[in-house]
Amino acid sequence: MRKSVITLSLASALACAGTMSASNAEVMPMQETIAPSRAAINLGEALTADPEAPIAPVCEAFPEDFTAAEAAQTAGPRNNTAKSITSVAQIAGDRIMTWSALTSSYNSGGCAVTVSQIEGTDSVLISNFWYSYEVKAIVDLTESKLYIPNQVIGTNSTYGDFDIAYCTTSSLNRSRYIEGDIADDGTVTFSTSWGVFYTSSNSARGLYTSTAIEPGNATMTQVYYSTTTGDSASVSYPVLVTQTGKRKLTVRNFANYGHDIEIVLRADSTATIDYQLAYESTLGYFYTCATTYTSSMGIESASYVIYCNAATDNRTISWNEWSLYSPSGYMIGLNFTGTIETTFDISY
Repeated sequence: MRKSVITLSLASALACAGTMSASNAEVMPMQETIAPSRAAINLGEALTADPEAPIAPVCEAFPEDFTAAEAAQTAGPRNNTAKSITSVAQIAGDRIMTWSALTSSYNSGGCAVTVSQIEGTDSVLISNFWYSYEVKAIVDLTESKLYIPNQVIGTNSTYGDFDIAYCTTSSLNRSRYIEGDIADDGTVTFSTSWGVFYTSSNSARGLYTSTAIEPGNATMTQVYYSTTTGDSASVSYPVLVTQTGKRKLTVRNFANYGHDIEIVLRADSTATIDYQLAYESTLGYFYTCATTYTSSMGIESASYVIYCNAATDNRTISWNEWSLYSPSGYMIGLNFTGTIETTFDISY
């Protein structure tokens, strides 16, 4: 799930004064295409915006004889450490996927994904693996491995099919599987890099490494302005919250973009979220910020620090109006509230 983009001329005000002012903020209409120069992002009710459009999702089926044994034939070095994964169900469910760019031409990030077992098989379907596109993978319970074979995941009306494949910075190999090691908690850590390529030209649409799919231990919920309905709407997704210090939390997948954000806790049960990188895109880097909203003017101003409300229990952190700001002059999301609910007690 992604939010709408608001175009604001705020860079100089933010840099010089520590606040952002936008009395004439305009909610940009949703578009199919992201252009590198001041175009709106298609972030309304879709999972994410694809850099090229229009694109129709397609997913090729596995060959009927595709098995874990076949996948293992193309695998790299084995991990012989004993694991306790005994069923595909142990890696299924809502998860957090993160990745790093393999080269500087692409962006690091992440989002929520759903891993679903394909009935009657040892295969799984991973939704939103790359933007809104899904991939199929095979689970080898004996070796605690996950394999993703080369497969077409979508088609572009101009350039044709594009697929996912094993790659390095200098080569593409459609015969080798993308591999991941499955840990006892169901986390999948990929040992190989991968990319998305046009099948007709082998030109890359994205190159990624250091990929992981892991369970969350908390839920983040946003109430935001929907450009589709013209009213408020909400979205929830898994996050991974870790108490990394006496009064510090790290939240992975904040705003459903995969990055880690730190929250500073205070003795009075309040908290603060400083200006931090939350999203990388073709339009620039986006950072957390607090906003001031009115129904007549929209976002009127914004500031570096988000001040959280005083907590009423030890498992909930909440705050009011906020957004993600880019020095390039954009804001993503007119968010009325944000809430994180954990499955453990937070220590203030």
